[in-house]
Amino acid sequence: MNTAKSLEDLLQENYHELKDKDCQNKVLEFIASHESVEDEDVLFIKQLTKVASHISKSNPKLVESSLARLYRYNQEGVRKIHKGNYENIGPYKAIKLEAHFLCYMADMARELHKKTKNLNWMKKSYSCNKVASEITLLNDPEYAMYSLGFAGDAARVLYLETLAPSWGEKWYDYDRFSAQGAGSVIPKHAIHKYRTAAHAAEIMYGKTKDISWKEKEYECVRAIAQIGINCDLPTKIRHFISAAHLAMEIHKQSGEAYWRTEAVDCYQSYLQYRQDHNLNDNSDRSVQETVENLLAMEPAAPRVARTS
Repeated sequence: MNTAKSLEDLLQENYHELKDKDCQNKVLEFIASHESVEDEDVLFIKQLTKVASHISKSNPKLVESSLARLYRYNQEGVRKIHKGNYENIGPYKAIKLEAHFLCYMADMARELHKKTKNLNWMKKSYSCNKVASEITLLNDPEYAMYSLGFAGDAARVLYLETLAPSWGEKWYDYDRFSAQGAGSVIPKHAIHKYRTAAHAAEIMYGKTKDISWKEKEYECVRAIAQIGINCDLPTKIRHFISAAHLAMEIHKQSGEAYWRTEAVDCYQSYLQYRQDHNLNDNSDRSVQETVENLLAMEPAAPRVARTS
């Protein structure tokens, strides 16, 4: 039909950015009049849901009543791919297409959770992002990294609303995995996700008093400082001091001299960076004195591996 072709043309023209009010109106009319897109091909579904996401971001109220329907559209797109109905686009592109559908489902589920306060929608958001990260890990690791981070975001909400330890663990795990995937290549994302993973570990330690959570927090904070060195970000070097404080807390609680050595290493890394970049000032003297006092203690024994 000419109307359908006209819509297809508008979807292509507005795929990367919503530029045409007529496109917005036609997309909203289509959504209002179609409960399903089962009879459409996957590329049309992808274009439609992509433009619908633009509309949602620019004016959420326009699609607020259609969130569940948009979730279903993307779900139908995934089902078509699983059935092999992806018309000559090839298996690699089919995987990317499925990941995009899953992430749109996650977005719609997140918005439905905000609207309904039904936790099942946030669980769906978590699951969709998790699967998207798994299927793109080999072919598109950057996409997988961001999907891991979104799964961590969903797990954080689920933990804060349920206080279930399993969601706290997932929050930490997925944010840390996302940070590790970004590393020094995308430092801003890595730093953000190491910070949120550290926060998750801090909260879990407060709830459980399990010192392994304090160790996890230390590892994340130190990782931020290391990114500061690798990417020459002076404002992040101060995290070595925070990491050293955490290491000393662990040392005091566990009695393991290994953690005193970790604290010394953090302090020294901080001082070395400041020296190499001519950033020294009087405040460094107190840090140096702390290092000297720690080094004057008895030598640290090798760390004993935990058995539980």
